[in-house]
Amino acid sequence: MNADLFRNELLTWYGDNGRSFYWRERKLSPFEHLLTELLLKRTTAHAVHNHGEEIISTLDSPGHIVSMGHDALVDVLRPLGLYNRRAKNVRSVCMGIQEDHGGEIPDTREELLSIDGIGEYTADMILCVVFQHPVVAIDTNVMEVANRYFGIEKPADPRLDSEIRPTLEPLVPPDKPAEFNWALIDLGAALRDENTCTPSLSK
Repeated sequence: MNADLFRNELLTWYGDNGRSFYWRERKLSPFEHLLTELLLKRTTAHAVHNHGEEIISTLDSPGHIVSMGHDALVDVLRPLGLYNRRAKNVRSVCMGIQEDHGGEIPDTREELLSIDGIGEYTADMILCVVFQHPVVAIDTNVMEVANRYFGIEKPADPRLDSEIRPTLEPLVPPDKPAEFNWALIDLGAALRDENTCTPSLSK
């Protein structure tokens, strides 16, 4: 598929078929976006949509979380499950932000990855959504899209990718990096649905 055509039709498809979640529909602070991405680890987007707004309204800053007791943080995160592991990860990230970055979310990939608890996918999502950097956040959904539309073999782990980023990142529109990534995620989710054939992007 022609790369420019793919980009344009992907965004058109997303406009018609994209899923609606609170972090896509309303303006969040950089920390609220980061916290939402941490909540999305090892749980469904719908679960985070149902409980995340209440959670992020309670956990209002990295310093606040660092000052909380573990049990108190666990209670806040309990609706999403895996609360002990999730609480440790959230606290670790907040400690790194508070101690090394003065409580501010850094805006470079290198600095984000230096924070214990932030991996490549989370870093790239923060860069594209919060700071409008034209990057691609690679997960299993994005790997599926790259395979179906560009014939790129899926790596065993997104971190092992050597073809997907060079293929898709040049297509990211500078004015819509978040929408482009959300579109890739939603299209990949549709492709992975065992009852869904390969969607046609053409209308």
